[in-house]
Amino acid sequence: MIPNRSRFILYLSTYPPRECGIATFTKDLAEAVQRKYNPALKPRILAINNDITDIFAYDRHVARQMYAGNIEDYTALAQELNETSEVKLVHIQHEFGIFGGNWSDYLIPFFQTIQKPVIITLHTVLPKPDKTLLRVVRFMLQHCQAVIVMNEFARQILIKEYGASEERTAVIPHGIPYVSSPNGRQEKQRIGLENHLVLSTFGLLSPGKGIEYALRALPPVAKRHPNLLYLIIGVTHPIVRKAAGETYRNFLQHEVKRLGLSSHVRFYNKYLTEEEITGLLRSTDIYLSPSIDRNQSSSGTLS
Repeated sequence: MIPNRSRFILYLSTYPPRECGIATFTKDLAEAVQRKYNPALKPRILAINNDITDIFAYDRHVARQMYAGNIEDYTALAQELNETSEVKLVHIQHEFGIFGGNWSDYLIPFFQTIQKPVIITLHTVLPKPDKTLLRVVRFMLQHCQAVIVMNEFARQILIKEYGASEERTAVIPHGIPYVSSPNGRQEKQRIGLENHLVLSTFGLLSPGKGIEYALRALPPVAKRHPNLLYLIIGVTHPIVRKAAGETYRNFLQHEVKRLGLSSHVRFYNKYLTEEEITGLLRSTDIYLSPSIDRNQSSSGTLS
């Protein structure tokens, strides 16, 4: 699984080319660790797959894949890691829906078995947990050497509602790619958006994005600014697409027509590269985040 004579951090996470925000986050983090600490310490990925039939062309950082829906694999993984001396730390990138069970409770046997130090990054911290959620998250907190969240608001929820240790709970803000000072006019010309007042929203589409509310607010703005162009950037979230197809995107497209906004709204229905995203954001005059998820504690799109 892991080459000999090296020291590794093992990231337990989704990973590109799987279309997932946590996957992109983990890739960026692993590459940063590689740049800063190689050869003393190297990153390796244990990639979580959502379906037993998933086949991805992972890069060289991925040491192994695991199906999220088999609880026995979590125990087997921990046992394997215990016997791998080169792995010095396990870092879990946690988001509900990535790991199996109810509120990710398939991770419990992993924590019960693992003998390596574990750090967990919680990308979502839900307030007012029910009994099951409280039990699962508390168990994870009690079995980690450290917990990372993206902002102080999430940290305070963990401490006050889940009983997390203040000393072991740290805030590390969501990172972003380095981008030199933007030249919006130049970028607009490059990608054919010159002479437009550009609004944009990007990220994997799901009903929680609230884009319909942004659309409904646009008609009077477009009347006042005829050159307005709203870019809705990103594919439908794979989990949403698997459950409901393109229902939400079709609904948004219907709203665009109903509101008479066809010449003011453009959909980018593809999973974009970092370079493509950066170019579109550099061209953006106003970024919109109409999310209706009050419990979202961090977001790469907002960072």
